[in-house]
Amino acid sequence: MTNRDVVRAACVVVMLVVLGAQVAVGEATRARIFEERGVPQRQTALVFGAGVEPDGSPSAMLGDRLDIAVRLYRTGKVQRLLLSADDLPDDRETPAMLARVLAGGVPRDRVLVDNGGFSTRDSCIRARTVFGLRSATLVTQAYHLPRALFVCSTYGLNGVGVGAPDWGNYTIATMLPHSLRESLGITSAVFRALLGRSGQQT
Repeated sequence: MTNRDVVRAACVVVMLVVLGAQVAVGEATRARIFEERGVPQRQTALVFGAGVEPDGSPSAMLGDRLDIAVRLYRTGKVQRLLLSADDLPDDRETPAMLARVLAGGVPRDRVLVDNGGFSTRDSCIRARTVFGLRSATLVTQAYHLPRALFVCSTYGLNGVGVGAPDWGNYTIATMLPHSLRESLGITSAVFRALLGRSGQQT
């Protein structure tokens, strides 16, 4: 077998692993993904950050997540919101998120803010350990929702989810890198879960 054959075989194995992880996570979370109208009631909606524009306003993706969360509050699907992102000098997500939902009519005392949500994993862990949530409605884009549900369940936060439309709603140039990164994120999440279970058994 030549070096080229080895590289090709390795690429095939990696692709199969990534695809297998996506299928597994998709199947594991499919029953917990809903449209806005049909999502079961939960006390809290967990909204994940997604970046801000240079002027400090929410990015298009983040704005769509926040608008869904506001509608869930208005229709009684949730009683409060947990906004989980960061508040770094060059990426002040949580202030932008808070301003958006307050402008949408959500009372300030119905909004929790977590400035330590630097990743999906961080947001899930902190929602469970810092804010004491055992269940929540997760709000993000559709491409990201299966992993968010999977990761949160891994850390003891049982969720249902609503995904904002993405493919067809944003440009291909926007969606391709997000989707590729998500594929790697799903694979990493599956390996973390497997390693965690293995550690518990030893």
